Amino acid sequence: MSKDELISVKDFLNYAKELIELDYGSQKRFAKQHDLSQSYVSDVLLGRREPGEKFLAAIGAERVVCYRLLPDTDR
Repeated sequence: MSKDELISVKDFLNYAKELIELDYGSQKRFAKQHDLSQSYVSDVLLGRREPGEKFLAAIGAERVVCYRLLPDTDR
């Protein structure tokens, strides 16, 4: 994955899980170092909660909302 690349939610969660495991060794250590609750981190990584700004900053990511217009269709 390259910087500035838009990725899916699934790919983001996989990236975050891998980064946390490699850089921190555990969700608990990541949560403690970034003043987040372990249950919140777990919920984010399981897709049950949206990542907040603090979590995103710790991962080095930002949320970007995109819309795409569909080709001409009968509306």
